[in-house]
Amino acid sequence: MDASQSPLRELLAMRAHGMSRFAASCGTQNDTERARYRLWISRNAWEDFREIEFVPDGEWLDVTVRDGMPPPPPESSHGGDSASADDVVQPVVRVRLHRHDVEPIRRAWETQALWHAEQQPLGCMDGTPITLEACIDGRYAIRHRNCDIDAYSPARAMWDAVDRLLPAPTPAYRHTR
Repeated sequence: MDASQSPLRELLAMRAHGMSRFAASCGTQNDTERARYRLWISRNAWEDFREIEFVPDGEWLDVTVRDGMPPPPPESSHGGDSASADDVVQPVVRVRLHRHDVEPIRRAWETQALWHAEQQPLGCMDGTPITLEACIDGRYAIRHRNCDIDAYSPARAMWDAVDRLLPAPTPAYRHTR
């Protein structure tokens, strides 16, 4: 799927949970990275979602890990002036790793079934949730493989590598002002 046109990225940003920052910023004047990658993955459709961003820096990768569970909607306020606003706080874990150390993640990413196959129609909400994004020299690409049977084994390999090689994120929490 070619999503290099800005209007398509805007549509993706409006519809997708957590992808808006990444998709919308790719190729803008403020985008200073030559390449960066984002992975949203879970062990299954119900628990332990992770959002991971990789920014290459020579032989190193700057890695950011967040709780990838979509935040709950804000609670509605039924009061007058004294209603409080709820904010979701998503703590970040940052690590710097040698490229060699995360080679199993790169190998899983590069498989035909995860990254190179044509995007299938969306609609399945279970399976093994996995979305891969890349922004390289201002060009954006995305693949979403939830229920693609060919992607099941590589997605499991990706989850196993992520779970083994990267720190687990701190769970997001709600902060009431």
